[in-house]
Amino acid sequence: MEFIAGNIENERDQILLNIWNDISKNYKDLDLIIGYKTPSFGKQIDETPSLIIRSKDFGVILIDFINENIVEFDEENEYWKTSDDEYISSKDLNIDLFEKELINKLKDDKTLFNIRKDSFNFSFSIKKLLVFSQNSFAEIEKINSTSEIPLSNQYLCSDNSLDYKNYIFQDNINIESKFIDIIDSIFDGSNIFHKKIKRKLNPS
Repeated sequence: MEFIAGNIENERDQILLNIWNDISKNYKDLDLIIGYKTPSFGKQIDETPSLIIRSKDFGVILIDFINENIVEFDEENEYWKTSDDEYISSKDLNIDLFEKELINKLKDDKTLFNIRKDSFNFSFSIKKLLVFSQNSFAEIEKINSTSEIPLSNQYLCSDNSLDYKNYIFQDNINIESKFIDIIDSIFDGSNIFHKKIKRKLNPS
């Protein structure tokens, strides 16, 4: 396991820190890289998933944390209203757009992707998860059930966040090393896991 911790020591979202520490403790023997707020594809930090994980066993995992109390989704689910009466961009939309750009980047490599068959040359998956750190599951369920356009991604909240492992560390696909090496190279070149911002963290 390798960590690209960025400025995680300044992170105020305790739910994010709990999951970061839980992964580092319980999955330390897995072949994976976990990056914290690593901007890529020319996107700003708030458009980038909070955690990006590359796992040889489970593929790519995108987790975005919402450290705001959400009270409403707008009609198009493009903006979310907070309890401070402000609007933030929909993380549901942002994570979908990030996934799309990531897939397109991987498809550019012919070793990874067969353009004639329109499929990857190996078992591959991207798992996405939203975590509402300042809302209960019941609160988001209520908002989502009354929304014209409900959330398209799986989500957890402050009161069930440690169930994350049931969503992302399932369905072992065991990607071959020759493909993992290319994926890592592409991630590095896209600034997802760029060496210039890389530093290992030895969690306690």
